[in-house]
Amino acid sequence: MSTRVRATRKPNGASRARKTVVAKDESRATPASPKRQSIERAAARVFLRDGYAGASVDVIAREAGVSKATLYSYFRSKEELFGAIICQQCGQLVVEAQTSEAAGASPEQILRRLGERFLENILSPNLLALYRVVAGEAYRFPALGKTIYESGPGSARLALADYLRDLTKKGWLAVKHPEMAADQFFGSLLGGIHFRQILEIEAPPSKRTIEAWVDNAVAAFLTGYKPR
Repeated sequence: MSTRVRATRKPNGASRARKTVVAKDESRATPASPKRQSIERAAARVFLRDGYAGASVDVIAREAGVSKATLYSYFRSKEELFGAIICQQCGQLVVEAQTSEAAGASPEQILRRLGERFLENILSPNLLALYRVVAGEAYRFPALGKTIYESGPGSARLALADYLRDLTKKGWLAVKHPEMAADQFFGSLLGGIHFRQILEIEAPPSKRTIEAWVDNAVAAFLTGYKPR
């Protein structure tokens, strides 16, 4: 897993962001084989349906149309397979802005883009369902919880912290504790909206609601860390 945040200064003093908040799993840099994709799709269905403890490798292999030996040639354990599913889903939480899209983008624009992508994906039905599975299983499988955190939220947090550290060096923000600030940013995005969706006590938010929520979080964050 690697994180990279780079920005170069234009001659006129404006920022040209070449890569925004980026977190990549290098092991997934090349397209997965059809068999691996079949295994991952089957595993996602089984884990969501049966939970982690109830999921059987035999059932996953059968639904994927492969042998157990083939499954184990791609994944050494059920834990590793579940971690791959989480990584695949959580990879969507991180924004990787292409050079053409991020050229000249301000920190406000970049954070807004990150926030919108983060909320849109973490509030998606698949990730909400995976969250419920994880919440019910992590206390019985501590190593699994660590794998899940490092595969998604943890890498996103470190990538954002690197970006905030870079902004502080340039004098655009004043962030003394970048990792803590990254936690605060993502925490302000989640707020109560995520918990209410987990409990299914309100309808999914509209795109306009998400945009307004993110705008408010970004404005408060940038005001709090503005250089004095």
